[in-house]
Amino acid sequence: MPEFIIQYLVTSIYNTFGSVLAEPRSREKFIPFVETLLKNEETPLPPSPDDVNEIVVAFRVAIFVLEILVVGDECYGNLNRHGNMVTSACAIGLHRLPHLPPHLLTTAAEYKRRVFAAVYSMDKCSSALNGTPPGIPCLYCRLQMLSDLSETELFLPRTKMQQAIANCDERGCNKKGEIHCGTYYRVSLQNYMVKEEILEGALGVDVQLSKERIDSLLDRASSLSQSRPPQFQFNLASTGRLLLVQLSIRLEKGTALM
Repeated sequence: MPEFIIQYLVTSIYNTFGSVLAEPRSREKFIPFVETLLKNEETPLPPSPDDVNEIVVAFRVAIFVLEILVVGDECYGNLNRHGNMVTSACAIGLHRLPHLPPHLLTTAAEYKRRVFAAVYSMDKCSSALNGTPPGIPCLYCRLQMLSDLSETELFLPRTKMQQAIANCDERGCNKKGEIHCGTYYRVSLQNYMVKEEILEGALGVDVQLSKERIDSLLDRASSLSQSRPPQFQFNLASTGRLLLVQLSIRLEKGTALM
């Protein structure tokens, strides 16, 4: 289990039972704490229903048979999984998350933003590689810029997390020059928004792209490249994970301008 998850769990326990765990400690004070833990441990999971719909089962079997017949076609399997991912993200409402100002942002809300940013980016990759229309266009979703926090900062108590957000610069980037998951997706998300417009022209039916719009897309891509934090600029001296991220962003820029 990652260290920041353990820290989050320990912090949650102390926030809930701080008065019980505070010194001086006694057996009587620990009784409610232990009883709560035992109650949670002994609470059974809800039983599975016995009234399974036989028609649904029959359809599922038919689908599995079809998948087995085309198991050699990896493209079919990948497209099927991608469709399930997009459908699931929309079904749980990740495409229309409410806008929260930084002082109201929570760990759960930020994680939902990050999950949707990953789904949105992968959707554009799949569209470009397979020549299929995007499953989640900008028109039908709310794209929000992620917080540039490390995983450890994301699981801090809320007041400390808000302080970490406040310590970022006016653009929302961390001032330490570090690259976190949120840092990468902040840059990547902007690239894929430009790519979506390119896919619209490449895959759209009877879509006419004027020279002015093409020049506008090129200017936006160039502007995004110049406004990135310094740690994303390619450097021959970079090594390891930093070099991998720099090359990845450079490749994304190249494919957007092709």
